[in-house]
Amino acid sequence: MTADRSLPKFGVGQPVQRLEDPRLLTGRGLFTDDVHIDGEAYAVALRSPHAHAAIRSIQTTTALAMDDVLNIYTASDISSLGTIQCMAPVQQVDGSDLIAPRFPILAEDKAVYVGQPVAFVVAENVEAAKAAAETIEVDYEPLPAITDTATANSPDVAQIWPEAINNTAFVWRDGDHAKTKYALADAPRRLSLHTVNNRLIVASVEP
Repeated sequence: MTADRSLPKFGVGQPVQRLEDPRLLTGRGLFTDDVHIDGEAYAVALRSPHAHAAIRSIQTTTALAMDDVLNIYTASDISSLGTIQCMAPVQQVDGSDLIAPRFPILAEDKAVYVGQPVAFVVAENVEAAKAAAETIEVDYEPLPAITDTATANSPDVAQIWPEAINNTAFVWRDGDHAKTKYALADAPRRLSLHTVNNRLIVASVEP
């Protein structure tokens, strides 16, 4: 007996005819950066070069005095806007809620990953915003960082958020663990495999 392994019309993995190539390859594509309106301003985010660091101070005086710079925001300036919320809460295996530490829009007292926004520069043009961002002085105190998931939940490594013990936000399980344990114990052969997971996620950055 042969199984029908043909893909459904709209199934995952189905080839899709590309329609956008002619206009993109001939310079007729329209992107966000091609759209301009009267009175628009430009912004550049100054980002942390450290994976984990305390922020002692942020000096923006020089940047604010530069031509075409409209304003510069740090965490204290936008505290009234609230924080970034987790919109996909999950329950842990024991029924408790996901541990979701407070996550500010701009880093406050410390940065917790490379590239975290620390300051937000608004200017008349993008060149001025970039130039101003380069003059902002941030006094960082580098802290121990975690670079792999294999050791991140060890009790003797750096804690990124005090609320998440052993750097663990939640523990999730599925399936019948008792049957799985029995099947593995009764297996005639066993294979031990060490895998290293990459640091990518298949989530598009969408506007």
